[in-house]
Amino acid sequence: MSKAHRYHSIFRIPNQLILDQSLSFSARRLGAVLYSRRNPLGCCRKSLAALANLSGLSVTTTRKAIDELSAAGYIAHIHTYRYNEQLGRMVYAIGVYQCLLSTAKGFTSVPWKLFDAPMTNSAFVAALYLYYQAGNSSRCFPSLVAICQGIGASMATVCRARKLLDTVRLFCILQCKKLNRAFSSNSYHVLQTAADVCNAGSSDSQPSPQLIRVAPFPCLLKHITQSRAFQVLFSLLGTLKISKLQSLLR
Repeated sequence: MSKAHRYHSIFRIPNQLILDQSLSFSARRLGAVLYSRRNPLGCCRKSLAALANLSGLSVTTTRKAIDELSAAGYIAHIHTYRYNEQLGRMVYAIGVYQCLLSTAKGFTSVPWKLFDAPMTNSAFVAALYLYYQAGNSSRCFPSLVAICQGIGASMATVCRARKLLDTVRLFCILQCKKLNRAFSSNSYHVLQTAADVCNAGSSDSQPSPQLIRVAPFPCLLKHITQSRAFQVLFSLLGTLKISKLQSLLR
């Protein structure tokens, strides 16, 4: 992450870019990179190699994604030139990409840590859709069919993306059951850092330091420890353990 974005934990991306099924997964992933690194004038000046490095795509795929976004009207590719003394003529310089969609309304706030997680293009777009469904909340519960229809992917692709998202620790995915023990839609909790959880609540509702060290996923502690009744511990294998808090919270 650059120094300009060091103190910004989220960026805005248009909802239309997430939900446009006419775009490929690689184009939507590159679009997130361009919209996240645009300046106040809406322009992003990066080379093909830099965009490929930021998006995790190859240079050839990045070039195709730029043409796809430009043809769909999401960006405007402005060619710049420079003089090459060795060739004795003008050659292409670093391109300028102007983001045409506004993020004043109809946007989704996405954390910067999404770019640090290694994942496929389909899993990246699925994560964008989950952030879109969560909105201002920290939880969403779309079904697998809803995710398939939302991003335009098959059921097998969404299942592989869900399994990958469960390993990169961007979401805490819980399987829910109805009263008749039939499986319901999964519950996706947006994971937060321990510092965000402690700063969000009052001093009376903050979890103890022992809980923060024990639980790898402390995002749910803010909501659960307010009742001072139960604690939730997640093991590395993803198992869920619930126990009473009388001995830990006083």
